Amino acid sequence: MTRGIAGMHDTWDSPHLFITLHWDGQRLDRGSVALIPPDVHPDSYPARMTKIASNSLKGEHADTLYAFALQIEGWGVVPPDTDASAFERKRFLADQRGRRLHARPDAVEFATTFCADVHGRLWSATQRRDRDGLQESFHEPGDPGRPGGRFVRALLSIAVTTGVVVHDLPVPDVMDEEKW
Repeated sequence: MTRGIAGMHDTWDSPHLFITLHWDGQRLDRGSVALIPPDVHPDSYPARMTKIASNSLKGEHADTLYAFALQIEGWGVVPPDTDASAFERKRFLADQRGRRLHARPDAVEFATTFCADVHGRLWSATQRRDRDGLQESFHEPGDPGRPGGRFVRALLSIAVTTGVVVHDLPVPDVMDEEKW
């Protein structure tokens, strides 16, 4: 499903997507799709995603909610190596804090689709604007190589909470930052 959603991304500088995914016992299907305009500040994404998921829990097919996907676009830059000059490190940090990474000559534009299910598993598929193909990954809870950040933590929290509320799954140890 993650690969399929990522494969639908064919227009750059487009709204970001938050998608509900439903399991009917045999098949995983897309449910509602919420568009998040690129001008919405990323700090508000977790609250927006939580509100959308909460509304889905009140919807007609709440009993089949099983996973959630978030597709975002962004810019990446490899941080300076430890042997980089103090000037390079300072410039990188200033660009990062000033949200100017996209303007750097070494910046790479990407679109990533993350998908988290009610068991706390995470899939991702990333495409770069300057290349064909996808880079994919899968992570079980507790995997030390799992991507982090507030978007991923929010997505996992929403999915796991859905598992507890909808599917009567046990409450995981969400306080363990190593896992979540």
